[in-house]
Amino acid sequence: ISSQPLQVSGPDLVSDRLRTRIPDYLLTYADGSVELVDVTTPKRAETERVAEASAWLRQACRLRGWHYQLWTG
Repeated sequence: ISSQPLQVSGPDLVSDRLRTRIPDYLLTYADGSVELVDVTTPKRAETERVAEASAWLRQACRLRGWHYQLWTG
């Protein structure tokens, strides 16, 4: 488990802009799998801004064979 270990940058094909995220946690497992985790409050998770950023990071992880979760509690 690493806290704020990296920055992910890349194009957002939906909004046609460059996005950058620093996820809250990087989890690496014994089987070699990788998971990025963002943490926010339930109320913020419902906002358009957080939903868009989470969707983008989920897709970026998927392209690398990683997993993504948004923790809200």
